[in-house]
Amino acid sequence: MREAVLNGAGLAVLFSNTNEALDALDRVTSGLIFLVGRKKIHRQLWMQNPPDETDVCDGVNLRELFRLYRSRNRDKSSFLLGMVANYPIDDGIADGDIRSFVETEIEGLSDYHDLLWCAISGTKIIVSLTRCESWYQNPCSFRLLRNGSHTSTVEVENVFSEESAQNTVTRLNKLEISTTSPSELWKKRSILFSNLLFGKDVEKQLHSLGSDLFESAKLRLTELDRVASEWKKSSKPNPKYLFKITGESAATMQKYRHERVFRSSSGQNEVYEKHARIRDGGRIHFREIPSQSKIEVGYVGTHLRIVSTN
Repeated sequence: MREAVLNGAGLAVLFSNTNEALDALDRVTSGLIFLVGRKKIHRQLWMQNPPDETDVCDGVNLRELFRLYRSRNRDKSSFLLGMVANYPIDDGIADGDIRSFVETEIEGLSDYHDLLWCAISGTKIIVSLTRCESWYQNPCSFRLLRNGSHTSTVEVENVFSEESAQNTVTRLNKLEISTTSPSELWKKRSILFSNLLFGKDVEKQLHSLGSDLFESAKLRLTELDRVASEWKKSSKPNPKYLFKITGESAATMQKYRHERVFRSSSGQNEVYEKHARIRDGGRIHFREIPSQSKIEVGYVGTHLRIVSTN
């Protein structure tokens, strides 16, 4: 999991009043809750300076803002106060990063060690509590300088709302899925594909796939997860697929229905007729569960028998 780092530059311009600051804090907290719930960050927040030395608006520091937030939303405030505040940033720099940290700076942001730490580590997420719209972008792009010369441009995940956190999770999942093995995919399936259910037979099927078929299956599962996510948001009776989905002919189901019966996520035998194509003629068979707006995968593998070819 990654670590969250408060964006000091985002507070370079103070909020005009506490209500404005509390509104922004509420959005940020929603994002943090989403990231922690998806196991993308540790429940801690690094800061360049202590909370009582970080002003957010005239006469109010970050520690006081956290206290005021309790009267607005007790549950979210408890979550926020439960995040461990770590500071100063320098204490968290790994020995292998010290030289790069000392010799590098971000163009236009040389005073903000918190952002530099995020830019060079590759394992941090920026948390922007801010009124500045220029920080409402995710990811953030930084130009790194060494001895005054441009060395590289890096992008860092930047969370300032639940929607931005959702975008971060999508990108991190995609990155993780691209390198995951069948065993890891099965173990992390509820995290990587939070809108899908997987039948109990799928674990063995994943291990039986060749490397090319497995890579193709991962991409299609990612697309199915996105379809299920949009289905849940839409509250419509059926999902809208962005790729070709087909069922089986009546003749095929009459003769080979039993070959499309697999154990569901709850262990019951279910029929998985609908399917999506993957490379080399492979198929992912699934069923829709309208009561949950979920898609349950029952089979991943080579083409099952049909009447027209058998």
